[in-house]
Amino acid sequence: MLLVVIDSGCVATGPLSIAFLLSLAQGASDAIPSAILLVDAFGVITTVAITPLIALEILGLIYKFQINRQERKNG
Repeated sequence: MLLVVIDSGCVATGPLSIAFLLSLAQGASDAIPSAILLVDAFGVITTVAITPLIALEILGLIYKFQINRQERKNG
């Protein structure tokens, strides 16, 4: 499981995601007059970097709950 978490963190450093995210953040910052490009772009990239890790933690919780339910059912 640890290797999956480490590999999932690389999603923010891929060539496609960087090009897409930076252009998305720049476009969103241009559309909002009060936005600051550096601050808002950092937030978008951070969100994309942390999302796979949070998703794996949620998957682990679901798995744990299912195992606990099966153990209580089997007695």
